[in-house]
Amino acid sequence: MNNQKQICKTVWQDIAIEVAYTPDWLNQANKYPEAGYAHIEVRSIEPEKIPLPITETGYKSEFIHDSCIDGLDDAVAFIIDQLEEGAKAPVWQAYVEQQRQYTLF
Repeated sequence: MNNQKQICKTVWQDIAIEVAYTPDWLNQANKYPEAGYAHIEVRSIEPEKIPLPITETGYKSEFIHDSCIDGLDDAVAFIIDQLEEGAKAPVWQAYVEQQRQYTLF
């Protein structure tokens, strides 16, 4: 299995994000198929470091079993699903509403 980091840029709700995916982060899948772990990173890049529903800092790193994701397209879909689910939270909806409001100070 390939353990090279793969990077994709996409847009979610007018926010440009970068998804980095390393399928076999521990480089152990060939030796121990049941012990393979993937590493996924997501970061907001335009606007830079803007909060996302899954991270207040605009960056998140996550390790999951590699069997959950088959490739970069699935890693991007995995992140988009997380963003969509997180966007349902009242905290995120309040943040979005606040960003729509103009402030004088």
